[in-house]
Amino acid sequence: VSKVHVAVGDTVKKGDTLITFDESDLEEALEEAQESLSEAEEDLAKSISKANKQLSEAQSTYNSEKTKLAKKVSEAKSDLSDLKSQISSVKKKIKNAKDNQTKTQLQEQLTKLQEQLTQAESAYEQAVENQESTNKQNLSNVENTSDSVDEATSNGNRSVKEAQKQVDQAQENLESCVVKATISGTV
Repeated sequence: VSKVHVAVGDTVKKGDTLITFDESDLEEALEEAQESLSEAEEDLAKSISKANKQLSEAQSTYNSEKTKLAKKVSEAKSDLSDLKSQISSVKKKIKNAKDNQTKTQLQEQLTKLQEQLTQAESAYEQAVENQESTNKQNLSNVENTSDSVDEATSNGNRSVKEAQKQVDQAQENLESCVVKATISGTV
């Protein structure tokens, strides 16, 4: 008890202060609870910011890789188309060739082009597979980092709520250091 505000026989009105208890420990507890709340709020902001940054980076990687891989697939498809066009042209030349030497040279050229076509088809298939697997992996990374943002927010909010409960409890304890008359009367 830090102070008794009334004596036996005093008349009091409802709400008058009767006794005040020592508040120093409770004030210290309130300050600590407020500091914990402030730290929890800062941690929440930092973790959300970090998770959002990771999400942004994952989305950026996904978008840039998607564009880059689409370009590679397009180039491989274009190479394939060019080779098919060249083969068609050489076949027409073979058909129209008059002498055997020219036909033989064109036939050799056709064989080389067909080998290149096989390689180009393989390169195209590989580019498509690479595009699909990389896009799938990058999309998974985006989803995982998005989940991390949600988890950071959820965990941070729980910590903030718990810290706020501690502040509220400390304030209640501090407020109960003053005992007031619940009715008017004589002590």
